[in-house]
Amino acid sequence: MQKNMTKIDCIVNGKEVNLTCDMTCTTIEIKEALFQFIKHVGQVEDAHAAKLRQEQESPVEVIEDSKAEINEA
Repeated sequence: MQKNMTKIDCIVNGKEVNLTCDMTCTTIEIKEALFQFIKHVGQVEDAHAAKLRQEQESPVEVIEDSKAEINEA
């Protein structure tokens, strides 16, 4: 099956970013898709930040080894 597609490329910090969509998409549909992508990225960032916060706030478990005596010779 062949399909006509529209592709937009841009370079961000030296990395190529592509947006590919159906050629019949309206600008309103493309803007809605971009909004959904941004929302998803925000959720990923929020989850990562929450994980980091949880790791920093959780108490560090200290395991005490048996006391070793130091003998000076």
